[in-house]
Amino acid sequence: MKRNKSSGGRDTPGLIGAAAIAQMLDCPVSAILQMNRTGAMPQAVEIAGSFKRWRREDIRTWIEADCPKLSRIERNKEGRDHE
Repeated sequence: MKRNKSSGGRDTPGLIGAAAIAQMLDCPVSAILQMNRTGAMPQAVEIAGSFKRWRREDIRTWIEADCPKLSRIERNKEGRDHE
């Protein structure tokens, strides 16, 4: 069976790991984890108690919509920075 690096070595149909999302967005994995903590991206699901994965379709839709939650958070942060 082919192992999928982005899912921690486990094949998980329909789900995607933080490393693969980071590659899609050209950002560090730490940025993905931070966006997850702040609610700036679709909600992750937990697998086996500690592995976080995202529904591939949710991430695709989110990216195609120009990452709307992230954009809203960035606009709010910029407003605070200029106060």
